[in-house]
Amino acid sequence: MNTTRKTMPKKVPVHQGQNIKRIRLLLGIAQKEVAAALGAGWTQKKVSRVESTPNVLLRVRQQLAQFYAIDMALFDTFDEAAGRLALIYIMKIKKQLAFWHDDDDERMLEDITGLLEKASVAIDRERQNMQLLLRLLQQIKFKSASWREKPPSQWPDGVKEPALRYGKVA
Repeated sequence: MNTTRKTMPKKVPVHQGQNIKRIRLLLGIAQKEVAAALGAGWTQKKVSRVESTPNVLLRVRQQLAQFYAIDMALFDTFDEAAGRLALIYIMKIKKQLAFWHDDDDERMLEDITGLLEKASVAIDRERQNMQLLLRLLQQIKFKSASWREKPPSQWPDGVKEPALRYGKVA
């Protein structure tokens, strides 16, 4: 009797504090600046503690989202891949800013909006690719485990288990 069971992919818990820190760093804001802007009761040390906390209180996330002028949901969905892509697009925007003059405001806003739309699409595509890769790896792991558990008598005719010899599949 085969008692293999399909294991569900483990969802990696979101570390909201790390995402808060990633966003702060992308915006180029120091912890002291955040503390000063949020007012009484906030210190650089408190900001540091928040950034090291896996689950940040709702009211704290609301304050930070308002200060950063972002959607609070970003604290749950931001990841390293998104951060890398966002940084690339921020650098492109900064490079473009060096070429614009004061009279080019409308063109500058159009260009920045276009870059941000491209960044959003690229970030979504990267996230989908990573999720697909994770699913594929989990399927391979499951199939490999179920293959090894079957006795050779249950293998289809002519199928041999691949053997690893001298670092190569035989």
